[in-house]
Amino acid sequence: MKGQNFLQNENVNLAMDKENLENLINDETRRLVGYVMPILESMCADENQKSLVKKILYNYKNNVCAMLINEMSNENQSNNK
Repeated sequence: MKGQNFLQNENVNLAMDKENLENLINDETRRLVGYVMPILESMCADENQKSLVKKILYNYKNNVCAMLINEMSNENQSNNK
């Protein structure tokens, strides 16, 4: 029973870590978009170009987030063995 409770606690901690990580990455991506948009505007980029850059940044964010969460899960599984 103790082992099961430990695993449940680890799963809760991992879920909280994932949520915190996602929030952190979302905040940083918003900041990055906030830095990039004025640069694009100064270059007279049209709305389509700005939208494409934004899409690229958010796709990159999603990929980084998924990779980090996967690494966290793998590390957690390795530690539980």
